[in-house]
Amino acid sequence: MTDTLVPPDHPAGTGSVVLDPSSPIDGICEAAVARLKERLPPRVQIEDFPAKPDDYDFEGYEAAALVIYEGSDFDRAGLRGEQGMAEELRLTVVLLVRSLRGANGAYGLLRDIRTSLHGVSLAGSTGMRPVKCHLDSARDGVYQYQFAFAGQLPAVPVKSGVAMPRTFERR
Repeated sequence: MTDTLVPPDHPAGTGSVVLDPSSPIDGICEAAVARLKERLPPRVQIEDFPAKPDDYDFEGYEAAALVIYEGSDFDRAGLRGEQGMAEELRLTVVLLVRSLRGANGAYGLLRDIRTSLHGVSLAGSTGMRPVKCHLDSARDGVYQYQFAFAGQLPAVPVKSGVAMPRTFERR
């Protein structure tokens, strides 16, 4: 979210700054984890990507689905003017699994991940769209897939005044 700034002479406020501590990235990642927990089988451990991935262990589970923010692209202001842009946010679900086929296999879980997030709005984004799915590694009996999704959010600047369209300007 962006900060809400109200100038001192504005009728709606006292000039104070109201900070919204939540991040759109956190909101989308949390919503993706919640959605996957609703839709994937209980044999899959679902959580945010760990702070120490080398120490991660999904013992006791058939698979793990880990959600991480991959990055964003921003469009040029275009028709929306300087006040707003579209931010295309990319989210990746990393799937760790011990087999490829069968009830506990990667192929079925990859389908379940796609159908869980495809077209779903997360924390105010446009419907998520699948972008890429690929095998990242296979070692020590664990297959690691990465499934990337993208969705858009509005991106607006934080200024010291009320953000208004620059429709009527004098030169």
